[in-house]
Amino acid sequence: MDSNKYAEKLRDPRWQRRRLEIFQRDNWTCQLCSHTKLELHVHHLYRTTEDPWDEPDLNLLTVCQLCHEQQPSNPHGWFKNPKRLYATDDEWWRAVQGTYDAETREKFDEYNLSGLTIREVNRKCQARKEGIHALRLAWEEKRKKEAALEGETKSPLPTLGAN
Repeated sequence: MDSNKYAEKLRDPRWQRRRLEIFQRDNWTCQLCSHTKLELHVHHLYRTTEDPWDEPDLNLLTVCQLCHEQQPSNPHGWFKNPKRLYATDDEWWRAVQGTYDAETREKFDEYNLSGLTIREVNRKCQARKEGIHALRLAWEEKRKKEAALEGETKSPLPTLGAN
């Protein structure tokens, strides 16, 4: 189909209503990265009809603009996982653990997770995970307060690849 004709169809009120239905179904959230603050698009996983508003729900997915830009033209019905724009708690911990004292670093060292039973090891892993998350929340709050005092808008999270 000619891209000009398809662009016209995307301005059609039937497609605009259909888009809103898909956004509502997906709770106004990108289904690939869970962002809610970015511009949302509807991505066609498959194109089975000439008119986008006639496409079955199963073939339509709410995605943010960043995830949509990463998607290839999709004649074969697949999608590419998005690049993450955030650091996990473990990635955050690896990036900032040097700023904490030796006792705290040892407490959350992943090599201190031994135990006599699997249940004990799982409990220690869960406690480590929760402890790192609590540290991160406190660290982010401290950074936000510092930024507010300085009148700057600093990013409270290290980016992927940050050392």
